[in-house]
Amino acid sequence: MNIKRTMSLKLDGDFNCEIPLCIELLPREKLHAYEEQQHLYDLDDIDNELAVAYEQYKEDFNIHEKPVTAVERECMARELRRILENDPDCTVSQCRCDAVTRILKVRSNENDEPQTYIVTEVCPHCENEIEMVWNTKERGFQAHCPVCSCRLMLCDECLHSGEACDYNRDTDSCHMQNKEV
Repeated sequence: MNIKRTMSLKLDGDFNCEIPLCIELLPREKLHAYEEQQHLYDLDDIDNELAVAYEQYKEDFNIHEKPVTAVERECMARELRRILENDPDCTVSQCRCDAVTRILKVRSNENDEPQTYIVTEVCPHCENEIEMVWNTKERGFQAHCPVCSCRLMLCDECLHSGEACDYNRDTDSCHMQNKEV
């Protein structure tokens, strides 16, 4: 896949020259672009589900009093993608309903008892998908990859907790990195 771009050069005087560039994307960049586009489709699916079944979610989860936040929509879209990837035979409409319901149940769960979750993250160092049992209330938002032993930030859990994820891949840091639990 080539992406054609032009680059403007200013030469002597006022003469501008546009040079066409062909940039070959790396496989990792292609995958990232595909995942970003897929995430936008998933967000559209979540918005459709919330609109179509509004009355049901209004009755079950009081979304008319406490509207769904942008972070919750992101979590619903990620949950939808996880469900679809784990069960290719499921119907999309049922998966949308399951994703929305799971996140709304987490929101409505108001007890403060410690909970253990199955956490799934992709290690940015070795690029393996890691799944583990983890309790962020007790153990925080950083773990170590069982494959390469590098630090693994649990960004998806940050979103589930209702906070915005501000992980910066360039600096390998975020506000949850040194937070006391």
